[in-house]
Amino acid sequence: MNNLKVEELISNYWSCETTPEEEAFLRDFFLQEELPANLAKYKSLFVYQKQQTEMHVSATFEEKVLASIENERSVALSPKKRSLQKFMQIAAVALLMLTVGVTAYLLNDKEEYQFNYADTYSSPEEAYSVIHTAMYALSTNLNEGQKESVEALSGLDVFFEYLMVDESSASE
Repeated sequence: MNNLKVEELISNYWSCETTPEEEAFLRDFFLQEELPANLAKYKSLFVYQKQQTEMHVSATFEEKVLASIENERSVALSPKKRSLQKFMQIAAVALLMLTVGVTAYLLNDKEEYQFNYADTYSSPEEAYSVIHTAMYALSTNLNEGQKESVEALSGLDVFFEYLMVDESSASE
């Protein structure tokens, strides 16, 4: 068959317009050793499809699966393990119920929490004075920290300049 007919079939194949017979012809065609250069790129697809249609499950596969199922069925828990399993199930349910009960009790506690606080200063002016002093100390410390940060960062300028000089000399 000529290459134009095969190219037309491939075009129809990509458009999903081929019949099963035409697809079988394409698979057989691409199993040839010598193919035209423009069609060689499709060979792996059709060879793969042919290989997949030839794959089968071994004859003993079903027997192995059934034997595995029978082994799982035949393994029974001893009475001791069964009672332990039942105990664990009951303990899990009891723990769950206890957790839910305690949570419900704590969430529905009707006693309101009251905050007992008392003024520590006898007049508002005295409280203002203490707050003013504390805020001033905080502001002073923040300003000192800012100055030290700026000084530390200015020391990095020398480092960056060194990197720029080193980088420019390496590129030369």
